[in-house]
Amino acid sequence: MNLRELLTPVPGFQTSINLGYDLNDKEKIRAFIPTSASLEVISDILLSTYPKATQRAHMLVGAYGRGKSHIVLVLLALLRMRNQGGLFDTVLARLQEHDAETACFITDNLNGKRKLLPIVVRGSSATLSQAFLSALQVSLAEAGLERLLPPTHFKAAQDAIEKWRTDYPST
Repeated sequence: MNLRELLTPVPGFQTSINLGYDLNDKEKIRAFIPTSASLEVISDILLSTYPKATQRAHMLVGAYGRGKSHIVLVLLALLRMRNQGGLFDTVLARLQEHDAETACFITDNLNGKRKLLPIVVRGSSATLSQAFLSALQVSLAEAGLERLLPPTHFKAAQDAIEKWRTDYPST
């Protein structure tokens, strides 16, 4: 008897997660295996989104391949999606065993109207502020909220040029 006969990987098990590409991948969200340690991280971060929470900054540190990106993928999904098709049933069941208060908070959040918009900053050669603005633009566009994008210096310059063209054509 060999090891493959005794153990089989969970269907959908992924070797890596790329938040930029996998943000809406429901199969990767479903494939998450909630451990006690990952549930602790999820609880801490999700409770920090509560409107009266004061501790909002978190740093997630761990060795390569420990599932940090997968935890963040599930966190982002919990904050922005609904539990359609039982997407979060496994996580919620394990969380109920681990921390009933957080499970209740998440269930209320999933069923409520309040959602958060994840902004995934991708690596680039631009400045940090340009990378943030670009990530904000992409996230707003994906959510159909482009109208909320604050004007950039470039857009303000374009608007000024257009205004001069229409209001002062002889200049």
